[in-house]
Amino acid sequence: MKRKAIAITLTAFMLTGCGKSNINQLSAEKTDEIIPAATLSAYTDETANYEILQLFTQIKSFPKIRDADDKLVLIGGYNDEDDRYIQLFCLYDKQSGEISDYVEFYSDDMRNLIGFFKAENGFNAVFCDEITKKYILMEYDENLKYISENELSFDDAEGSITMLEKLGNGEYIALDSAESCTRIMIYDSEFKLKSVLADTLGLDTDIIVNSAENVYFSDNNGVYRLDENSLKALEISLDDTDGVFSGDEKYPLYVYNSEGIFGISDDKPVKVLDWKKHDINNSCLQSVGYIGNGSFLVGDMIDIFNVFVPTADKENSDEIKLTTIFCSADLEDAVKKYNRSHDNRIVIEELFTDGAEDVSTAVEDMERRLLKGEEFDIVCFNFMPYENYISKGIFADLSDEINTDSCLENIIDGMKTDGKLYYIIPSFSVKTLAGNSYYFGDKQGITIGEFVEKAKGIPDGTDLVSYPTKWSVFGEIFMDGLDNFADKRSKKCNFETPEFTDFLDFLNSYPNDRTIYFGENDDTFEESGPVAVETVNLRNMSYYSTIGANLSFNSYTLIGYPTNETGINGAKFQEIFSLGMFANSSKKSEIADFFSFILSEDYQNSIDMAIPVNRSAFERQANGNTEAIEFVSGITEKSYYDVNISNIVQEEMDKFFKEEATSEQTAKAIQSRVGIYVWE
Repeated sequence: MKRKAIAITLTAFMLTGCGKSNINQLSAEKTDEIIPAATLSAYTDETANYEILQLFTQIKSFPKIRDADDKLVLIGGYNDEDDRYIQLFCLYDKQSGEISDYVEFYSDDMRNLIGFFKAENGFNAVFCDEITKKYILMEYDENLKYISENELSFDDAEGSITMLEKLGNGEYIALDSAESCTRIMIYDSEFKLKSVLADTLGLDTDIIVNSAENVYFSDNNGVYRLDENSLKALEISLDDTDGVFSGDEKYPLYVYNSEGIFGISDDKPVKVLDWKKHDINNSCLQSVGYIGNGSFLVGDMIDIFNVFVPTADKENSDEIKLTTIFCSADLEDAVKKYNRSHDNRIVIEELFTDGAEDVSTAVEDMERRLLKGEEFDIVCFNFMPYENYISKGIFADLSDEINTDSCLENIIDGMKTDGKLYYIIPSFSVKTLAGNSYYFGDKQGITIGEFVEKAKGIPDGTDLVSYPTKWSVFGEIFMDGLDNFADKRSKKCNFETPEFTDFLDFLNSYPNDRTIYFGENDDTFEESGPVAVETVNLRNMSYYSTIGANLSFNSYTLIGYPTNETGINGAKFQEIFSLGMFANSSKKSEIADFFSFILSEDYQNSIDMAIPVNRSAFERQANGNTEAIEFVSGITEKSYYDVNISNIVQEEMDKFFKEEATSEQTAKAIQSRVGIYVWE
């Protein structure tokens, strides 16, 4: 067994030590130890309602928190560099907030920690060896330094002892998991059997011994209190119960579920902490423990541990409403991080929920409320035709509210309408077309005329795109770059040109559909041949260097989506989410503070699966790849999708593909209909 010493004191808000030493060996194998990176960020009650402790970056799971008098036992694990699962436990001091040195052991030792409790001169841990079915009592001093170990035997156990807790009178209570049920066993201080309770519980059972030395059990069916030698079911009357843990005199027991934490007194639940008020995603919860004085230690899969002080809930702080059709994980993350570090609080109003019929209904609801004049604070523009509202003066020009000097100038300029900035984005991705350099050359950017000329030169045996048809070629090559020809923001409409009609005639060289022939076995089918053009989605800067490895041709050029103008990159940037400020909001300074936060370098450095808009964070993610930096810095066009323009174009193209109109008639019809729409 090995130990890594990392002490973190919440009250001091600093790392107090880092080192390592050996305790004893549960595994004969020795490897170089990896000291996990430890970070700490904390906030006082004056600035926020909890402190955040990021314990060890490798540790993805702390599924158990056990009570040990004035300390909590944190039980978890992580995968090392060889992808072996390392189990560990450490102590959290309830008074000081200090995390002790921790003890780790390899999962291939097959030893499961089934009990941990305070001993006379330190702590005892009890393990069950899954292979030999033997039980080992390990003794540690108060600093978790190994002292000795002894083998234990549990009389009359029919199955495996899955949990062991120490009672105040020196006796022990254990769970004996047999084939179909769990028996409750009482042992004396020498681990000699005293009694077996007649009551049986389900297989998934937990023991809780609270500070008043009352014993509780929980299984899939409910929660029970041990009264003498019988179990009394608690009628808690909650819709669901995810876990229970020890409490204090006011609430001997606490229960937590998807809503929050409830104190149990006389079987009646009282909500003492609401997850939503603390910006906690309840789907990530793993374990909860009570510290004292109304505070809790909560483990989740995102932040590992958080210390929550319910008395410091920010109920009286200014609430800023953020209305969105759909709340993505990225948007939720931005709001959560802001709320944790600021007095002001962002409250998300999500219109498209499980009860909504479809997205279009939610969009119509948002549009109705906006045009009706209802007051908003922040609106997320995803799925929304924001230009319809900008022209009506509904949203404020952010150029006067926030400083964007630290952001990528080309991205900020690409978001502006008539020189004004009506929304901000914290991150984006890039979509473009990659062309085989053998056919398309090495020049980035391509006009629609150049594209058709080069595409006509592709020989038989090589497809332009995978499984090409009239519609698939039109969709992949043209529709994602449709705003190069029609854009309501700039009132641009340019279809009636010889180059566009030539493109339509070129499309007619492809079939209306393509049959994929399956072989005799269902899992065999006709494979697509070599292709000359593929779509590239640049999700972050590190992805740039892997583009070639994900294409079917060896040499490529990022030709972009065809345009009507020369010298344009042709690639499009696509925001992850965009936020606008309501022009008549009474909380403009607070909203500007939130916008400045999500554009700050500190927040932007946390962006991983997208490209940061902050220049320093952008260059940091690029990691010195000057070619990638130059490429993204040259993109000036935002991917703009207008469902009405798209519908018009597809309706006219359907007539063309059905040979109901010529290429010239189709180009003229699209120009007329789209032109009227963008100028309305």
